[in-house]
Amino acid sequence: MKNYNRTIPVEPLFFETVFTAGAVRNFFCTYWHYSIYISIFYILAIKILQRYMKDRPPYNFNRAFTIWNGILAVYSICSSIRLIPILFEQFKHFTFYEILCNKSIVDNTSPLLFWATLFAFSKVWELGDTIMIILHKRKLMFLHCYHHPTMLIMSWYASYKRSTYLMMIVYTNLYVHSLMYTYFTVKCMSIKISSTIAMFITATQVTQMWFALLLTCWMYWLLLNEQPCDTSFEILKFVFVVALSYLYLFTQLFYKSYICRSKVYEKKDKTQ
Repeated sequence: MKNYNRTIPVEPLFFETVFTAGAVRNFFCTYWHYSIYISIFYILAIKILQRYMKDRPPYNFNRAFTIWNGILAVYSICSSIRLIPILFEQFKHFTFYEILCNKSIVDNTSPLLFWATLFAFSKVWELGDTIMIILHKRKLMFLHCYHHPTMLIMSWYASYKRSTYLMMIVYTNLYVHSLMYTYFTVKCMSIKISSTIAMFITATQVTQMWFALLLTCWMYWLLLNEQPCDTSFEILKFVFVVALSYLYLFTQLFYKSYICRSKVYEKKDKTQ
């Protein structure tokens, strides 16, 4: 794989030079397995808190929950807005294959490296969603408990394995989260929102999983045909299994939340 020493002409902001490629690589090489420990602690905390709240009334942390979701919404929106011109410049200077397969493009672009690293760390912050849900005694889905820890492990493991193609999935994930956490923030403020918006967000999540699966399959095909690429078969297999499970769970959520519910409403209308 050719090493691209030229940088994408996007001027970094003063804080976007905090991380260096070497420091990020050393951190995740040394500590990526901590994501597994954090995930185990997360699952144990869920069980303990659920037992603790079983016979207790729900706490009123609505303001805290609003702020929590608001922070994630602002982060996701800012990340998406900042990364749009970088993605545009990437397509101006490199082919799609080069963007997906050459890690030096990320290493030599300070803003891209900064937001990619921040994305991996943000997966720890997102675990707090579950704590808020349990303390509010709201319905906690398996999808929620499964999605957060697996995303944390996958993002840290991919950073350790230097899987460049996952940057494209980072773009889509940030876009979806900018919609999702904005929706949650507004909902926490007791503002009425059309169910169509929630349906659109869930449909976007399903589309994101299809994109991740198809992209992973294409990367696998490239490696099978001995095309040079900075991604291993190991990480591709891991991402494929996780993305496939996400696709099933989000599709199931969409079906139960909107298709089944619409059928119930249709039956009620006919009986009235």
